[in-house]
This record gives sequence, structure tokens and C-alpha cells, in this order.
Amino acid sequence: MSYGYYMVFNNNSDNLQDVPFVVSYGSTLVFDGVGKDCISIVGLTSSPKGYPISGAYGEECINLTIVSKGGKEYCATLKNGVHITTLHTTLSSSRIRPIAEKSYTYAYFSYDKNFENYVINRLDLSLPKDFGEVEKVVLRLLNNGYNVLIYGVFA
Repeated sequence: MSYGYYMVFNNNSDNLQDVPFVVSYGSTLVFDGVGKDCISIVGLTSSPKGYPISGAYGEECINLTIVSKGGKEYCATLKNGVHITTLHTTLSSSRIRPIAEKSYTYAYFSYDKNFENYVINRLDLSLPKDFGEVEKVVLRLLNNGYNVLIYGVFA
């Protein structure tokens, strides 16, 4: 049995965190100085709840607020199965492929490819043209039972 670690990314980025931030119930995660007029959120996986294993499809998980340097705000609610999936790609002895409606699979990784297989998602958001440069991104968990992993927010 091999316990080697491997990670495969669809895109390269120098700013990904090796250990993800966890947005848990009652917590807020803020990324300052993001820049540009569009952002990508890498992570958006959860355990123990997460589509398709647990939690209702469309259940509200995270309140996302993007603030421009000019003070404009873009708000959205990220939902189970729409933006967020389970982090597991194995369920008992079966392999699964958790797919979100609006996020896409960004990476797979494993500690033991027979038992511990995981996924990382990516959500790309284009902001209105008059929104301006992004100053900060705020993620706040709305629903107990989700522990959403975030590896980074990028412009």
C-alpha cells in the first residue's frame, strides 16, 4: 500500500496555500488587496456536508461579498451543489465525481489513491465593467455543518 502524496492542477498558480483556510460556522474569512475586475476562488469544498454526499442541493452555504476600492459591493450566496461540493472523491469503497453546477474541478489530490482521494474546485466571477478594482473579498459561512476549504482568492 502506497501512502505517497500527489497533486495535479489544471492551471498553475504561485499563490495557492498548501494548507487551506477553513470557513466554519460563525467565522468570516477576508482577503485584502485582491485587485483587478474579476476574481477566482479556489477551494469551495466541504466536509462533512457537501454535494452529492450530504446537505440539500441548493442549500445556502456562504455569503460572498466583494468590495471595490470605490466602495461598491457585489454580493452573492454560494450554495451546496451549485458552487460547493464535498471534498471527497471516494465514498466507502466507491469512487465518486462531485461536480458543482457553476464551479469546475480545479485539482485532484490523494494521500492513498485507494482510500483518500480529494477534489478542489474553482469559481471564476466576472464583475460588472463599472465595478472597479477589487479591494477585498469576504466569505462568511451561513450554515452549520459545512466547513468550506479555501486555498486562495485571485485576481
